[in-house]
Amino acid sequence: MHPNINFSFFGQQIVLKSYSTFMVLSMTIGFLLSCYLLRKKTYKWSEILCIYLLIIIFFLLGARGLNYFVNYKYFRENNISFFLLKTAYFSLYGGIVVAFLVSILINKIIKKNIKVFLDTLTTPFFISFIIMRIGCFLNGCCGGKHTNSFLGVQFPHKDEAVLNGIIGSKLIQSIYNGKSYPTQLFEGGFALLFILVVLLLRKKIKLKESVFFILSAMYFSAFRWFVLYFRILPYEYYITRIFYPVLYFSIILIGVIKLFIDFHFHHEKNTRYCKKPSY
Repeated sequence: MHPNINFSFFGQQIVLKSYSTFMVLSMTIGFLLSCYLLRKKTYKWSEILCIYLLIIIFFLLGARGLNYFVNYKYFRENNISFFLLKTAYFSLYGGIVVAFLVSILINKIIKKNIKVFLDTLTTPFFISFIIMRIGCFLNGCCGGKHTNSFLGVQFPHKDEAVLNGIIGSKLIQSIYNGKSYPTQLFEGGFALLFILVVLLLRKKIKLKESVFFILSAMYFSAFRWFVLYFRILPYEYYITRIFYPVLYFSIILIGVIKLFIDFHFHHEKNTRYCKKPSY
């Protein structure tokens, strides 16, 4: 792992933090790809920039808000401000949920099809997620439980790592005194698999609007739920074993219900129009 990226530029030694660098890289690539795809969907530059500015702001607020909720005790004991300007103390799903709600509101205001918008941004999101998980792996944060299996990876000594998101000496010791599951790569691998499947099948299988987004949300929640049991999280037991599983299950269940309803009404509508007139 490489918490710090060192290189020389015109004789000057440059040191970059892996986590921060890949976060910026992730957001930049996701933004540029989204701009390209949204422009093809007739979005104006002013609309794209306005949407992204608001999404970024509310994503960060939502991500910090959820982390504050699940990790309130640590925030209070260490006197950490909710508005701390640091690339740490974020929980992904808080940002996703709030950004999703804001996206619906904005697209309604500018009179755009939210289903098309969500489908369009799904692939850029997964690509950004993969890049971010590489940064987490290099940084040594978001680590997994100790293991002696061939899947284990030797993380650097705790004094050499930037421990974003890993709180408490016992947790640190349990990670850095042996091999651990590289859960960052597990999640990145699942996301990459999704991208590869999309590239192979997207043009062959024409999906109805929003179906692509719903399937991706279900898949994303499913593999996050699976990887959850391999991770070490500095939260209370009810957060890791009740709150997050219920959250993931709820998203999957809502997706199944939404797909069923859409399919049922679509099938019923087609059946109604295909009936032969009686004389």
